[in-house]
Amino acid sequence: MKIETLSQKDIRSLMGDQNSFYVIPDYQRPYSWDEENINDFWEDITKAYENKDDNYFLGSFILIKRKDLNGFEIVDGQQRLTTITIFFSVLRDLLANHNENEIAQKIQNEFIKKENKYRLLARAEDRMVFENIVLEKIGSLKNYNNSNLRQQYKKAIELFSIYLEDKEQEVEGKSEKFINYVKNLYEYLLNEVFVIIVVAKDIASAYTIFETINQRGKELNVQDLLKNYLLKKLQDEVARHNSQYPNSQKDFEEEKRSLLAIWQSIENKDEDIDMEGLLNYHRTAILATNPKKDLFKEITNYIRDKNVSVNDFMLDWQKSVDAYLSLYMGKDFEALNDTTKKILSLLWEMNHTHWISVLISARRANMEVGDFQTLVFEIEKMYSLFWISGYNSVKVKYPTWTLIREYINQGKDIIEIKEYIKEIMASNSVSRHFNEEIQSDCYGKRWCRYVLAKYENSLADNTIIKQFNFDIIQIEHILPQTMEADYWASRFTEDEHDQLVNKLGNLTLLAGGSKEKNKSKNQTASNKPYDQKLKVYSGEALKDGLSAFNMTQELTKYKEWTSKAIAERQKLMVEKLKDVWQITEDDIKNEEFISIAEENKDNENEFTEDELKQIDQYKSFLENKFKTKFLDRADDPDVEEKIIARGRCKEDCYSFYGSNELYGDDKYAKETQVPVIYFSKSTYFLDELAVTLLVQVENRKYSSVIDYIKDKNEFADWQYNEKYYLCIYVKVDLNNSEVIEGELVKAYKTLLEIKTKHSADEFENERNIFSLDKGNYSDKELKAELKETLDRDTTLTPRLIKFLEILLSESKTFSREEIKEKLFQKGVGDDEGQAGRYLSNISQFLTKRDNSHLRQIVNFKTGGGLGELKDDYIIVDRYRGMVKEVLDKIS
Repeated sequence: MKIETLSQKDIRSLMGDQNSFYVIPDYQRPYSWDEENINDFWEDITKAYENKDDNYFLGSFILIKRKDLNGFEIVDGQQRLTTITIFFSVLRDLLANHNENEIAQKIQNEFIKKENKYRLLARAEDRMVFENIVLEKIGSLKNYNNSNLRQQYKKAIELFSIYLEDKEQEVEGKSEKFINYVKNLYEYLLNEVFVIIVVAKDIASAYTIFETINQRGKELNVQDLLKNYLLKKLQDEVARHNSQYPNSQKDFEEEKRSLLAIWQSIENKDEDIDMEGLLNYHRTAILATNPKKDLFKEITNYIRDKNVSVNDFMLDWQKSVDAYLSLYMGKDFEALNDTTKKILSLLWEMNHTHWISVLISARRANMEVGDFQTLVFEIEKMYSLFWISGYNSVKVKYPTWTLIREYINQGKDIIEIKEYIKEIMASNSVSRHFNEEIQSDCYGKRWCRYVLAKYENSLADNTIIKQFNFDIIQIEHILPQTMEADYWASRFTEDEHDQLVNKLGNLTLLAGGSKEKNKSKNQTASNKPYDQKLKVYSGEALKDGLSAFNMTQELTKYKEWTSKAIAERQKLMVEKLKDVWQITEDDIKNEEFISIAEENKDNENEFTEDELKQIDQYKSFLENKFKTKFLDRADDPDVEEKIIARGRCKEDCYSFYGSNELYGDDKYAKETQVPVIYFSKSTYFLDELAVTLLVQVENRKYSSVIDYIKDKNEFADWQYNEKYYLCIYVKVDLNNSEVIEGELVKAYKTLLEIKTKHSADEFENERNIFSLDKGNYSDKELKAELKETLDRDTTLTPRLIKFLEILLSESKTFSREEIKEKLFQKGVGDDEGQAGRYLSNISQFLTKRDNSHLRQIVNFKTGGGLGELKDDYIIVDRYRGMVKEVLDKIS
């Protein structure tokens, strides 16, 4: 880091010295200070002046000396210097308007322009209009509003003018005249406000200083840091090239212009483009890993580690930007079929943006149009159903990275991609949870508007692509939320109203409003009787035309709005949505059966004592062999989720898992500095065994176990994980005992035998273990059965106990929504969506054939089939005392 000079200057020296000429280079971003920035500047300066503060510090400026300019190039500080220049121009014109011509001329001739040279040269694309409107002469600002001056400049001029007008009102009538206030403020700014000036030798040094100063400050901006980093790297690349190839010299200035041309082409693609957001999408598309907190460091580490040249990085990033823009009504968008266009237009209203990086990756991989259209359908389905099922966006992060890294970037066939998505959805019972959630209350859920828009899209002709603005469109309750009007109170009971008012079948979309009364259709419809609501929907009431939404127009086929009409429309809408998302009844029912298998997997009693002994023996064997701690994490969902996400081992196999991510949080590992291996006992559909070992290494000297694995490299794969750990993925060939020690083979074969006993064949018959039949136990037998059930050591048991406690809290029927809310209040689940999924597990447990005693105690409604949504739970009155007695003894 080479600094030529380091000095402190007041604004008079900064703007008025002999060599105070500055240029904003083209690689800098445009002037972008907003109202908050301008207001902060004004408030800070005026308060410091009014408080008579000495030496107000405005910040640091990083400059590079420019001989051609007899001045400086601004690396950091251009926003502040531009703001000061605009403020001086506003003061200049204001003073001239108050006949203070001498001071106005001094501002113009000393601090804005000196000897026919402007003190500040804006970026080339802004320079001419900025000079003509702001800098040229006294009074030039009067035309700023009608000029093509950049909007941010106009905003700064307007705000300073408003602030000064307000100050004039404030000081009027006081001892100090307004014009004296302005002149004294101007003198304070010149003499008491100071900055630190750092003059760097070259752009490489300037970059290093810039990064150091900004790493903790408000000024930190990823794209600015990256731009300066790339310029520094480019300078190094040119110097290295010129040293190696003296007969083929490169000119740095020319190379810099080429870099900045690409940068500006990205920056100018769209006026609302988010450069940092584009970098994030690009990062995910090329790395497909958990993002670090510091995007700048992650990008620069990637460039360094992969030895990517500046030009290659810029071209690759531009490829991601072009892919992004093609999704947002870009030129490639037109090549897609109408169905895909409709899906893409709605996807932008998703509650997260993980899908963007997936589609960017597909575009970057030049996926064929037909396959890309299939991918758009599949990922919209996956992300939508995960969302509706109550999962938060974190749940889809790992599948997103795996999808990009292991499938799209590896050029896998679209059939394999579809199969992976299908597996992820099935393993999380997404279709089943969707089926439950979509039939429960919709209004109030974050996904409600999205689902209604999806249904609306399904009704429109494919050639019609609607743009939904979720900030404007409103959700209308046809049966109103409050039944103030006699019309509704005479047609619905309070119970019917509570059960139906927020269901999907009672909701529709509205937009637009009355020009005269400025009321929306939603406000106008309000509590009116149904026939009057129809007039609002049709446009007759407000004279503003028929509702733009087909789903609202369709309501005219219902002559009356009744419980039957809501139920009929609910069923129609749900079936239509299932059809659009291609969700079959088999999907839902298969996931019902899988959930029971998941419950069985949580119960260690499914293993015999001998099997558990063999598993423990194997664990001890691994601990001794690999000199590491071996912990049982079978019940840790975070570990399970990461196992699945990395694609090394499915949830249903023996998993030996180590990660430096978990290492840092693990108490044992933190205290002892010993790496940890995690073990899961869930083994049902095992086809091949995989082991993941994490071994700490120092200075790249391998421990004995790594040396051992290296010798057997025909079945081992190792790679560095950051700088301190080596991850080894071992696939064991059980048919070839020569490649590994006999004891290890024996251990694997033992586990394979356990797996065979607990094979998938057992679960093929799970379809026969469900029933809705009630038990016929005596009170004594029933009490014993209930106690035995609630004594089971499984993860379901405490949730089942809380479920029964809720039913005991009041002698009434509890809806599914009420129980879900109360379970969450009792600490079941991280959110209400997860609490709903646990309630689904409880409901399925109630329908297991062996649990007829629970169905004798608890009544519930169902559509009649085992896969139907269950609701309206209640404990039979005669058993309430018994259940309470059993629960009291357990607690």
